[in-house]
Amino acid sequence: MGDFFMRKICLIGGDKRNLELAKFLLEDKENNISIFANEKMKEELTNKKIEDDELKNIIKKINNNVELCNDKKRFYNNILKIKEINNKNYINEYKSEIIEYKSLEEAIIKSDIVVTAVPISKDKLTLTGEYTDLKISLEDFFMKLKNVFLVSGMVPDKFSKVLTENNVKVLDLLKDESYIIFNAKITVEGIIKYLIENTEDTIFNSKILVLGYGRIGKILCNVLKSFTENIYCMPNSKEELEWLKSNCVNYIFEENFNDLNKNLKKVDNIDKKELHKFLGNFEIIINTIPRIILNEKEISSLNKNVFILDVASKPGGINQENAMKNNINFLWKLGIPAEISAKACAKKIKNMIYENNITYMLQ
Repeated sequence: MGDFFMRKICLIGGDKRNLELAKFLLEDKENNISIFANEKMKEELTNKKIEDDELKNIIKKINNNVELCNDKKRFYNNILKIKEINNKNYINEYKSEIIEYKSLEEAIIKSDIVVTAVPISKDKLTLTGEYTDLKISLEDFFMKLKNVFLVSGMVPDKFSKVLTENNVKVLDLLKDESYIIFNAKITVEGIIKYLIENTEDTIFNSKILVLGYGRIGKILCNVLKSFTENIYCMPNSKEELEWLKSNCVNYIFEENFNDLNKNLKKVDNIDKKELHKFLGNFEIIINTIPRIILNEKEISSLNKNVFILDVASKPGGINQENAMKNNINFLWKLGIPAEISAKACAKKIKNMIYENNITYMLQ
């Protein structure tokens, strides 16, 4: 296939999903893969090896096969296999296939597709890059982007104008419904994993409160129904409340949606004056809302053996200082998809790049 059909893809910054994405992309001959601000990623890619014990077992099996060979052809083929495995042990498998650029400008100019972390930034100032010590400001990055297809997440709106002017087409994965739902499913898998690891009792028949009924909340409540009927959910909007009613999920209603102590719907004949007593019944609380919900008053009324899992982005949903003062067992877990299922995420991103880039490449 000629160069016209080559995808020149540069991975700038990123996390474990980008590492796995690089591996997937390198499998396709149509791709020309490069990296920038990923020097530690290159080390991961170029030091792939078979572990010594695994190598010995493979060689032992082949040696056994050699002894059973009755003809010279099979014998020499097996000898060649052994040599090949030995040679591969410390071969830099991707060394000749991946390019490392020394400057941001060069990386952009020589690429058709630029891929960053999802989301692009954790601090809203610099690009996320777990495989580099280099700091790239968002301002510098977006000002230099020209004539490329950008695959990213949570791209700041303030750069929309300059991206349009510089002929940059953007695939924002965190605005794509199929990717968002995919991400939510993996997040829920991670939530179940962390609940099992951090609670002494089983999830079965536990009393669980879920804060928020967005995409993650919906999938989570549906999954938790297979473990227990004792699930309650607090919606974060009137729309979420209507969904809760439609899906027959027990709920506590926050009329103003800004303070758990205000205007709560009666639940199981417990009114708002007894809310603290009601909160004390829960053994597990999972927050998906990115604002502080559990403050000092709420935390002081919780069951001392409760486990709180917060999966919301900053600032999270729990006053961590008060939680620590009250010796509450809590875990604030961000980036679950990258941590528990980087390969699945990378495969999804690769497919989306291919699907969304066809039209752009032919323009």
